[in-house]
Amino acid sequence: LNKWFKNYYIPERIRRNIHVKGIVSSDKPGLELIKHQKKELREAFDIDKETYPFSGDTSVFGNKIAFMDHKNGIATILESEPLARTLRSTILALNDPR
Repeated sequence: LNKWFKNYYIPERIRRNIHVKGIVSSDKPGLELIKHQKKELREAFDIDKETYPFSGDTSVFGNKIAFMDHKNGIATILESEPLARTLRSTILALNDPR
């Protein structure tokens, strides 16, 4: 999954000009995603891994949501405009400084 994600998924998403918002954990893989987010058309939001034990990768793009478990090589994509809107709003709310 990690090789596919890096070698196919990200380049193909960039080629199609698909921007993505996501939540990542403040661990090494998560911080790597943030480091390259601009060139990879990603807006990733970091959450503290100690306070919020979060593993995997959750992203929203268009009307799709991707859930990826890089450790176990599992991923799924759901297509639902209401769920994508909800997750997008949740991601933005997590990073609202209010």
